[in-house]
Amino acid sequence: MEKVINGFIVIEELTQRHKWTVPKAFKHQFGVRFPKSTFYEHRDRWNNASQEDRDAALASNISWASFTEAHPTSRAEVKATRQRDRKRIQPSLSPASEDEVEIVEEV
Repeated sequence: MEKVINGFIVIEELTQRHKWTVPKAFKHQFGVRFPKSTFYEHRDRWNNASQEDRDAALASNISWASFTEAHPTSRAEVKATRQRDRKRIQPSLSPASEDEVEIVEEV
C-alpha cells in the first residue's frame, strides 16, 4: 500500500515541480507502461477517502486491494460489469460468420 501512495506523491511532485507529464512520471516511478484510466481511478479513490480512512489504512498496513474494496469509485461497478461481459462474449471462430458473436455460459 505504501508503494502506491508514495507513487502518487512522487508523481505529483514530478508533474508539479519538474513539469513532467504524468505518463513519464509514472514510468519513472513504477517502471511500467502508464495505464491512464486505472491510475486516475486509483488516485481518486485515495484522494476521495476521508483523512481518517487514509490514516487508518496506513496505520493498519492493509493491502491496496483491501483499500480499493472498501472505497469503490463511482465507475467501479460499471467497469466490473463490462469486464465480466467481455469475458462472457467471445468472437465466433467460424470463418463464414466473422461478425457474429457467441455467448458463453458461465458455470
